Amino acid sequence: MKYPGADLAEYREQTERQATMPGVMRPSFRCAECGRSRAGISESDQGGRMKEQYKIVSDQVRQHIIGRIRAADFGKVVIVQDPTRTLEANAKLHAMLTDISRQRDYMGKRRDVEFWKGLFVSAHAIATGKPCEIVPGLEGEFIAIRESTATMSGKRLASVIEYIEAYCAMNEIRLSARGDEWL
Repeated sequence: MKYPGADLAEYREQTERQATMPGVMRPSFRCAECGRSRAGISESDQGGRMKEQYKIVSDQVRQHIIGRIRAADFGKVVIVQDPTRTLEANAKLHAMLTDISRQRDYMGKRRDVEFWKGLFVSAHAIATGKPCEIVPGLEGEFIAIRESTATMSGKRLASVIEYIEAYCAMNEIRLSARGDEWL
């Protein structure tokens, strides 16, 4: 199989077949210039780059991935990592933060979801032994550097959610979603 620059109809047909295999996620293509992704192939005017992602759920999928690696050109990059957060976990996080922002003030002011997310992620980092970094900004203000929820592993985000649930229980904040309703 040839890659970008090859017959796109043939390539799309092959990726559609692969996407029907159990555990094989539809390939994700990211533009090298803007980083946007969508299902199917996306090429920028400067030449897009292809990114395929697979979730290993069976030996059949593992063998398929091994075959793709064997066929890859030298210079390609292979990354094996823990799964990142799920859309369901992200929805639960934002539902919880919305509930909190509607029920509580912080430092005498009503705060939005983004504020509460930054506050909880920072507190969770300290509670789990991560270092805190505060740096001066460009205009003399101070900025707390924190990890991004978008790049957290699923396990790490689940820990943040658990931390928020504990805070809500201790502070009598009613959450609209309980337990695993969102996960």
